[in-house]
Amino acid sequence: MSSARARSSSVGARSGACVRGRTTRDASGIRHRRAATRTGAVNQERRGEVTIDLEPRDGPAKEQFYSESFTVTQRMRVDNELSIRVETNGVRYKVTIMTEMESSNLLLHWGIAESKDRWDEWKCPPERLRPKSTQETVGVCQTRFSTLPADRFAKDKLVTVIEGEVKDEIYAINFVLYDKKLDQWLHDSQGGFWHVTLPQPPEPEIIKRTITLLEDFEEPYEVEEEYEVEDDEEETLEVSGGASVATAQGEVSAPIEETAVSRSTTSNDDAWRRLMTPPVEPKPFNANKDALDAIANDLLGKIKKHTKSSAPVEERPEVQEPKVDEPPPKRKLKKMKTLKRKVTKSVTKRKEVTREVEEKVPVQLVEGSWIFTIDRKENVQNERECQFTIGALVEKDRKGGGVRMRVEAEVPWEAVLHWGIVPRGARNDMWSLPPEEWRPQGTVVYKDKACETPMCKFDAPLMTTKPISFVELELGNAPTQVRFVLKEQGGGNRWVDLNGADFIIPMPEAFYDPPTPTLDRSPTMEEIVVAEAAAARAAEMNLDTLTEIEIEPVAFETPVQTPVQTPEEKISIEEDFVAAPARPQKSAVGNGREILLQGFNWESCKNGAWYQNVERLAPTIAQLGFSVIWLPPPTDSVSQEGYMPRDYYCLESRYGTKDELKACINALHENGVLVLGDAVLNHRCAHFQDDKGIWNRFGGKLAWDARAIVSDDPNFHGQGHRSDGDFFHAAPNVDHSQAFVKADLEDWMSWLMREVGYDGWRLDYVRGFWGGHVKDYMEATNPQFAVGEYWDALSYKYDNPEYNQDAHRQRIVNWLNATGGNASAFDVTTKGILHAVFERQEYWRLSDPQGKPPGVMGWWPSRSVTFIENHDTGSTQGHWRFPRGKELQGYCYILTHPGTPTVFWDHMFDNDWGHLHKPIEDMIRIRRQSGIHCRSEVKIVKCEQTMYAAVIDNNLLMKIGPGHFSADGNWELQLSGQDFAIWRKKGAASTR
Repeated sequence: MSSARARSSSVGARSGACVRGRTTRDASGIRHRRAATRTGAVNQERRGEVTIDLEPRDGPAKEQFYSESFTVTQRMRVDNELSIRVETNGVRYKVTIMTEMESSNLLLHWGIAESKDRWDEWKCPPERLRPKSTQETVGVCQTRFSTLPADRFAKDKLVTVIEGEVKDEIYAINFVLYDKKLDQWLHDSQGGFWHVTLPQPPEPEIIKRTITLLEDFEEPYEVEEEYEVEDDEEETLEVSGGASVATAQGEVSAPIEETAVSRSTTSNDDAWRRLMTPPVEPKPFNANKDALDAIANDLLGKIKKHTKSSAPVEERPEVQEPKVDEPPPKRKLKKMKTLKRKVTKSVTKRKEVTREVEEKVPVQLVEGSWIFTIDRKENVQNERECQFTIGALVEKDRKGGGVRMRVEAEVPWEAVLHWGIVPRGARNDMWSLPPEEWRPQGTVVYKDKACETPMCKFDAPLMTTKPISFVELELGNAPTQVRFVLKEQGGGNRWVDLNGADFIIPMPEAFYDPPTPTLDRSPTMEEIVVAEAAAARAAEMNLDTLTEIEIEPVAFETPVQTPVQTPEEKISIEEDFVAAPARPQKSAVGNGREILLQGFNWESCKNGAWYQNVERLAPTIAQLGFSVIWLPPPTDSVSQEGYMPRDYYCLESRYGTKDELKACINALHENGVLVLGDAVLNHRCAHFQDDKGIWNRFGGKLAWDARAIVSDDPNFHGQGHRSDGDFFHAAPNVDHSQAFVKADLEDWMSWLMREVGYDGWRLDYVRGFWGGHVKDYMEATNPQFAVGEYWDALSYKYDNPEYNQDAHRQRIVNWLNATGGNASAFDVTTKGILHAVFERQEYWRLSDPQGKPPGVMGWWPSRSVTFIENHDTGSTQGHWRFPRGKELQGYCYILTHPGTPTVFWDHMFDNDWGHLHKPIEDMIRIRRQSGIHCRSEVKIVKCEQTMYAAVIDNNLLMKIGPGHFSADGNWELQLSGQDFAIWRKKGAASTR
């Protein structure tokens, strides 16, 4: 390895997921090894071609057998440097954010924080701070990065600059990155945002000074005031109109104005008057001292008199009192007294006050030289599409002696070659461990399945952008292929493959010239040993791969398959196989030589006279080699296409009338073509609603009620038994376990065969009911051919179809078993596998682990009805359209293999598919001439990534796929086209 040369493979165009380079050869097709090896810089289209001479290897000159390069694109997480710089000159500042990230639409998603206390806020920056190409969005801004051209040997950078003034006093900028093209948000290493503080102006100078102010203040003072309150004693006053009243001053005879006051209201009115009258200032008592003394003496005299009246007194002569008028009622009045109190009041005055205050004096900003306040580099990870160039060179000795393979990788990290070989005679998609003598030093075995060899690192010469890793393998007598992927050394999780597949490098043929084998010869002991070793290795690797083997001769590159004992089919070939008479005997699987035409597409119902159209083409259909035709549903239907039947006995449909249908069938019979009716038995649309508004009452001759509907139908309130199949939710699901339902349907199907002349059935949506019911219907009607549509999904791992589809075809076979073998089934498994083969170019899928066809065709071929398209999958519906451009390869497969092949109407009679008409016609002719039938024997002779080849009944040889294949002189080419070919064995008798 020390003297190994560093040679760069040619690099293809940079567009696309995988681009292959070109191999340059001389006129003889051989490129000879030079005395010295030269390596070129990888990115020659950008840097110009740079070469460096290295030490030549010793040994015989070698011829270049294979040279190719691949440009692989992968989306990976890549570390990128993010540079953040803040610089200022004292007056202004610049924030420069720069990265080497590769992005065509990178945005700075940013906002500002106005203060240190709220450093994590995001506010929309002012207009003066926003660079050009900035847009405001949801309270923040987004600024597009611009490209900064790099120096000669550096990478271009993305940069954006934010400029502002220091005096604005914006505290910080907060930001994240957004890759708009990839819809990625990029954060810092902690998953947060980047925080960049901005230059702040200097702290202002603080000045203290004394100031005098006039200040208002309140000065309190006290004053004395009088107020009146009620006395606890009561005073009684007697008032009369002309009576005299004794007072302290003597008798007063002056008349007093009398006021009549009711006794019951005097005290109450006086009390209310006191309550409602606002208080008044007390009035001073103006009586002199003598008057007061007189009143006091009078009161004391009365008290003494009252006290003496209680003692015995002597009688006095009665003195006639003067007669006076009745005095007015006495009144009781509250006595008021006057008190004094002190009250505090205030007055507003002004005074001079002296205070000390602090003032901030701004510091004048002075412009100076630019200095960095922040200069830091951080790491940011993003996902991006990375391109890696992988090159492979295979050289062989001109006179034998060994093969050398060199692998080069233009990757930035330490790489390991994860590789294995495909031994001769083994299946081409399996890995095997190479012999120890082929393993370079340092190679380790990975899980007993592959080898891992460290690759040598060769730094990129003369400052080219990427280093090169390489490894050389000495392979001795070469295997069939070498398969490899690249892996990151040191336990990393990065792998580089060819867009999900292995890199496959072909090896030259073995270095000997054996006699040319034929397809009829027996394998040699050496070939058997190699095949057994390859199969054992595949078993050890737990691969779901084919154990069939193939041996490639040199002269004609014709594969030879070792014989594999094929288990007998459940139903033997002789059981119901008979030679084709003018009209086949009745059997649910026909005579085994049927070729079926689907006689309509999804738009045929819009024709209005479809039966008449088919009637006119009846002779052509027979001449093309079709023996059976499948016509559309004939009954009255809610949908114009006929798949929502309502009145079974009404045969007026969008395809034509009952009489036109009978005339069409008669014309087909006259030309020897059997006719299948499309029987939709799983569901039926109702004519009427029940009292709850549910559509579950039927009309017409079969006037069923809700008992004819399964009880667990979630939409139509059935009263029958539980369903024994999957639901069809658009219409009531018929309960076939009801005796009256089954009897009615058997009578209807028998009537169709008698009335219009159907010979058999295409049974729609048989997943909806148990296959045992189909057995009853077939026994009741005794069709000559019947096929059921059991369509469900294949097995997938994410979006990748599983190699082993046994579970899928087992479900179809289970249904066939339930019918007692009285019907065939459309081979949906085979169609799905053909999709994967052509969409992914994985032709190795066309052989199961036992070396048989992988669909129902491989398990029960006499019950397999193969097809590539129908009115549901193709036509204007396109639910599962066959890979465009691969139709002829698909027909080449099904028209040369066992089972009953079906051709879609459009592919034979639609002018849009005119390029298919003649090749399909020729394939039908070759099938009939070669005597291929539904139980023909298949021997797979080659099944690899890019090609499939098989021999059928030792009479027909076919090949599909872009891989190279050619037959020997025992075979005569019958038909070929884009990626397909059919040969017949020379001297084979033709049958018709």
